[in-house]
Amino acid sequence: MSEPQAASKSARRLALWIMGGLIAVAVPYGFLASRTYRDFSAYVKATLDEPATPPAWRTTPLSPEGCVEAGIRWLDGCPGEAVFCEGGFRRVVRECMAVTDRGAWCDGQDKGWASTHFGYTECEAKVAAETDKMQARLQDKYCPAGYRVLADLCKARAAEAPR
Repeated sequence: MSEPQAASKSARRLALWIMGGLIAVAVPYGFLASRTYRDFSAYVKATLDEPATPPAWRTTPLSPEGCVEAGIRWLDGCPGEAVFCEGGFRRVVRECMAVTDRGAWCDGQDKGWASTHFGYTECEAKVAAETDKMQARLQDKYCPAGYRVLADLCKARAAEAPR
């Protein structure tokens, strides 16, 4: 066998090993991701789309801070990947806020919602008060995200208001 043929055969063998390794990793990951998404979809259906009993935040008006907390509690039980659950978190906060008119609350913020520091003090206090490390981590990550949802709702309301 000539030297170029041996190199070609060696390169093909290496390529087959690489492809086999990729398949060995991709197939189990695909099954895991599929199962995780199925569990997440079932959770969304049971808690948001078709709950046996509506969650309290859908039937009883909560304060905006309470809506952020409701979103964090929903997120705490979410079995999916963070990227899946974050969309549901935003949905919970938006739907909770929609239970009652929030115009007076938004107006009372004096456009504080336009600041990147909106909700910072409240979130900082919640994280500091939390004794459970995992709950503190959830508060630290998602409390500011919840306040961004509140700010977006106020911003949209202000954009709709007649000038």
